[in-house]
Amino acid sequence: MFSNKNSAPILLSALVLVLLFALYYFIVLPKKDEVQQLQNNITVLQQDMTNLQTQITMQKSTEKNTLENVFALQKKVPKDKDIAKLLLNLEEIELLSTSRIVGMQFNNYDAIVNESTLQDPSQPAEEEQANSSENETAEPPTSTIAIDTLPPELQMMTFNIDMAAMDADKLTIFLKELEALERVIRIDHVELALSGEEAELAETAPKAPTAKIQATTFYYEGE
Repeated sequence: MFSNKNSAPILLSALVLVLLFALYYFIVLPKKDEVQQLQNNITVLQQDMTNLQTQITMQKSTEKNTLENVFALQKKVPKDKDIAKLLLNLEEIELLSTSRIVGMQFNNYDAIVNESTLQDPSQPAEEEQANSSENETAEPPTSTIAIDTLPPELQMMTFNIDMAAMDADKLTIFLKELEALERVIRIDHVELALSGEEAELAETAPKAPTAKIQATTFYYEGE
């Protein structure tokens, strides 16, 4: 009787311990492992999110720089002739150099560079006439630019400026400011002369030069 009375609590305690162990081993321990795995997954996801945010920031920075570069390039080579802006720039240079533009002519030449035929300014007049007589409305520009040095998709436009300056220094300022424009301008040829009135004055009179300037600019009418 005494033995049976003591064994029951012992067996009950053992059973409770077994149940607790089973509960821990089969329920609590797997849950702890699952929690740890979830925490590891969260850490990995957070790291991935950080990496993605870094990539997005870098991508936005790259896109911004690319966009800024595109805008900068469009200022140098606009998407069309943009003659109005060019005329405005020339007026500003005219005021800055205190010179006077007395005439301008634009060459109506719309061919892309790889289809262009440029003429050398030193070419004899007979050859120029022979070469240009085939197409009177789109006379090839006269320039010393080497076609193979230019992107073939560009389109080019030449223009001539007849101008008068107070003196040679003012004319130099005009030419420097023309080349310093954001838009790419290449001065192909400058022909200097004294005005007819000044040529008739005495040798002591100040010499006011006139100039015929030929320049080339570019544009790109892409999609």
